[in-house]
Amino acid sequence: MPFSLTTPCNWLQVYENTQDPIHTVFLHTRMTGAQFGEAWSEMQVIDYRATPIGMINVQTRRWGDLAWNRTTEIILPNGNQTGAIWEQVEGEKFFRRVAITRWMVPVDDTTTRTIGQLPDRPYEEVQRVPGDYEAQVSQRPIAVHALEHLGSTDRGVVMLRNQIRRGIRSVADGSHENPLRTDDGGPIPTYCQDTIFTIPANSRLNDRDLLADFGRSIADELFSNAALKHDARERSLRDMCQNLYDKC
Repeated sequence: MPFSLTTPCNWLQVYENTQDPIHTVFLHTRMTGAQFGEAWSEMQVIDYRATPIGMINVQTRRWGDLAWNRTTEIILPNGNQTGAIWEQVEGEKFFRRVAITRWMVPVDDTTTRTIGQLPDRPYEEVQRVPGDYEAQVSQRPIAVHALEHLGSTDRGVVMLRNQIRRGIRSVADGSHENPLRTDDGGPIPTYCQDTIFTIPANSRLNDRDLLADFGRSIADELFSNAALKHDARERSLRDMCQNLYDKC
């Protein structure tokens, strides 16, 4: 379902929200109750990876005996792909692909058009149950980065800003190459997905280390199987998950 949303703030505030996965735990769940699903309340083990077309954050959560891995993608300079926000952790799933594709387009320094969540909610509701729109706009029309106190959970935001900075400089010096172009005109691999797999907590292993290993393994597999077609990528992820479970 296509949509267009105008946000009265600088486009970077909208864009970098997509690489701030920790906010889903607090803004969308613990502060106001589950806006998406109860499993979103669980703190993730998070990693960030550069891709040939941008970057992904790699989130892995524990929900009972299930491990839920979610990768959310940036496609430079202003694209984003994410899985279903209505995802429920109820059983095994592998390589569930994109549910939302968006472009954050700067109209001017303090106005952003998102092509692809509409802010038309009552004032009392947005005060009691704020969402991304309220979090982005409340930072001022242009956020003052000098006032920030960035922490370890802001690694994705920092990485994204550095990627954008390098892109701007490469355009300025004439060295920029468009990564969204292939020699044969074929499809460009993307890396957004959700995988849910049964990995019971193991008393012999620190659970966060186990989840981190699961997340790293999925990210590595997404890169190594990028040239394959969808069904083959899904099978390779299934096989990887089973091999990892056997080792546990």
